[in-house]
Amino acid sequence: MKKVYVFFADGFEEIEALTSVDVLKRAGADVVMVSVTPNEIVMGAHEVPVLCDKNIDSCDLMDADLLLLPGGMPGAQTLSECEFLGKALQRQVEKGKPVAAICAAPMVLGKLGIMNGKKATCYPGFEGFLTGAEYTGASVQRDGLIITGRGTDRLKFGFVDNSANEIIPFTYDAIDYHDQVLRVKKNSKWGVLDKNGKVVLPIEYDEIGEFKKYGRKNMAKITKAGKHGMINKKGVIIIPCEYEDIIETRWNGEIFFDGFKVKKNGKYGAVDFSGDVVWPIEYDDINIVGAGLADVEKDGRRGVVNHQGKWIEVQARGLIGEAMVYGYLVLDQNNEGKVGAYNENGDIAIPFEYTSVDIKNGFIIVRKDNGLYNVYNFNGEKIADGDFYKIEACGDYVKIKKDYESASTGLYDREGSEIIPLECNNVTMLKYAVKGGNDDEYFFETCNNKEFTLYSKSFNKIHSLEMEKGFVVGYRYAMNRLLNGYYTTIKNNKGGSITLFISNDQEYLFEADGSLDSKIYFSKNYTRERQNEFVEYLINTICKH
Repeated sequence: MKKVYVFFADGFEEIEALTSVDVLKRAGADVVMVSVTPNEIVMGAHEVPVLCDKNIDSCDLMDADLLLLPGGMPGAQTLSECEFLGKALQRQVEKGKPVAAICAAPMVLGKLGIMNGKKATCYPGFEGFLTGAEYTGASVQRDGLIITGRGTDRLKFGFVDNSANEIIPFTYDAIDYHDQVLRVKKNSKWGVLDKNGKVVLPIEYDEIGEFKKYGRKNMAKITKAGKHGMINKKGVIIIPCEYEDIIETRWNGEIFFDGFKVKKNGKYGAVDFSGDVVWPIEYDDINIVGAGLADVEKDGRRGVVNHQGKWIEVQARGLIGEAMVYGYLVLDQNNEGKVGAYNENGDIAIPFEYTSVDIKNGFIIVRKDNGLYNVYNFNGEKIADGDFYKIEACGDYVKIKKDYESASTGLYDREGSEIIPLECNNVTMLKYAVKGGNDDEYFFETCNNKEFTLYSKSFNKIHSLEMEKGFVVGYRYAMNRLLNGYYTTIKNNKGGSITLFISNDQEYLFEADGSLDSKIYFSKNYTRERQNEFVEYLINTICKH
């Protein structure tokens, strides 16, 4: 049985390495997979991890009938830097035994000088590393003890149905299937076929990107003679291939404008997903920052334009540094240092009478000279009438406190609807309330004189407790998922506490006072086994702490 050693380094080409191992084993060879890295698990160029049989430090390679080097980068480069492997390859040739290298790996043999006067091949672009060899460009080249292969670029691809009937002939250099259409490559050019092999876009493009969802359309970027366009999955050209660049408009990974920033003749503009021009291609730069507004530069001036191209002059300086666009608003600062905002038509939406601004969770919180606050949404609408002592964003809502002394705290949404009236001593957002829950899952608790109330995110009242005289909500110890519900702890001003457990069906189940004397109530759908489990949890967890 012949002994073959195949060498692996991070970045190896999976097809070249594993196909060689497979074919040699099927032929009856004793194949040993050797890692030249400190780890026996080696990661391929396409992130396929492979567990090797040995690390090179534990091999002497003296019994080798063949040493084989797969290609791939940076795997081949790492192989060329392995001194132990280099000496083993030289010794192998001196002993009159063969060595083989595929794709980029012939560079290893070239560096060692063992291909002088030999015919050899490699992956196109690596010919310069074949020191002393005669490059042939063949798929496989053997000259004496030196065997070299061009690599996977000579593989041909086709398409068959479930019965192995050929639908698309095996004549293509690459095929990528996506939602009933195929991107195909042939002679360095790309095109699109349908699943039956019919040409829907001629094979004449330098590049066709992956199909992605843009709005309601699946589209791919096409490139021809250095110009770019977009096609749909039927091969119809949506945006003509005439732009120097087409750029997605994303914010935090999400597309927020139904179109693309485009460049043509050195100028920028924007087109929508149907290819219609939204902003004329006449700006030195454009940054689409809202659904209806763009921050632009033109002829040395900087401003904001709407869809109709109306220019909104901005003066921002000092406090906010530069104008900021939120939704349909342009936040600016005037010459007197006061902050306000224009709408998309250039009209004043937020009066220029504020000294500071804070943008949080879709709310614009502004402060007046007298130290009181107002709050607006991104449409320029004031959330609540009047001036307020304190305003704080809480998730999708805003907490407003009317004045310092009275019970005047409540909650509003972005449309200005009053969710919790301005009558509470306090409103607290319990973020990450559920252990193991989603990040956007939270609760609100309110304290109104003697009443403690717990609300879900959708403002269903989960529980309300009329407390004894002297009790106030002072501190929330914990809020975790327990069995099939939640618990929370409140304490009075003398150190006593009340623990509440609320099931998912919103039934109040448990109450314990500061002395840990307990009353337990169960809903009808609690089995005896679940009751015992819950009591045991209370004894072992809550009561001991």
